[in-house]
Amino acid sequence: MRELIVTLSVALVLAGYMLPSLIGWMRGISGLPSLFILNLLCGWTLVIWLGCLVLAILQSGGADRPESTWKAPRREPELPVESPRLTLRLR
Repeated sequence: MRELIVTLSVALVLAGYMLPSLIGWMRGISGLPSLFILNLLCGWTLVIWLGCLVLAILQSGGADRPESTWKAPRREPELPVESPRLTLRLR
């Protein structure tokens, strides 16, 4: 029984520690790999953990992100232009 309590406690602590990454994964944010690495390596500090949590909650996910209204200007394909050949005469 004691082993079960210890196992559940460790699982609960790890889930709480990785909560920002789990939220980011569930929301489908675009910066998930960097958030995961930052949470994994520096999440033990309360400030970084809270920052990761804020990023996971506030960053918009990929599905609900509006499409950009800016469109690249369309370029017409350039036709090959024949240039007159220059000849160099050496004397």
